[in-house]
Amino acid sequence: MTADGEEGGRRRSRRPPLRGLAVDITPLRVSRDFRLIWTGLLVSELGSEFTLVATFVQVQRLTGSPAAVGIIGLVGLVALVGGTLVGSTILDAYDRRKLLVLSQLGYMVASGLLLAGGGSSRMGHDKASLELGGEPLAQGALRVLRDACVEVIVASGDGRRLDWLGERQVA
Repeated sequence: MTADGEEGGRRRSRRPPLRGLAVDITPLRVSRDFRLIWTGLLVSELGSEFTLVATFVQVQRLTGSPAAVGIIGLVGLVALVGGTLVGSTILDAYDRRKLLVLSQLGYMVASGLLLAGGGSSRMGHDKASLELGGEPLAQGALRVLRDACVEVIVASGDGRRLDWLGERQVA
């Protein structure tokens, strides 16, 4: 034992033993830009997870079948694996910023189409005619689609005519 009470001349670390496993949050404290990016990603991921849980709950309520919920999870897994394998080659070949913008536009259009679609039975009136930004939702979605697509065809599942949209229609 040495004069300072240590055995073998070694100093014992005064750090708690689990301190080395803790996450270093220094970048969050010192960089405003990093905090903004991190917070935005956190909000985005929370939204994605809420959507996933809502999908499972909705499928369970509509079908009453745990197997249907499992199939939804399996389809999501296959899409994740396939998207990773195919998407990684695409990401390596093209500009990532352009791909990010295109994917976000795709999400936006798909979300709008899902909102505008359906029978509107619980809502009581046609969702496609809801106003968003001073125009009906369906017209706004069509305006975006006209810019991005060669041809736009409107499908009406119940056979009703949507002539006010001014596009080719199929029932």
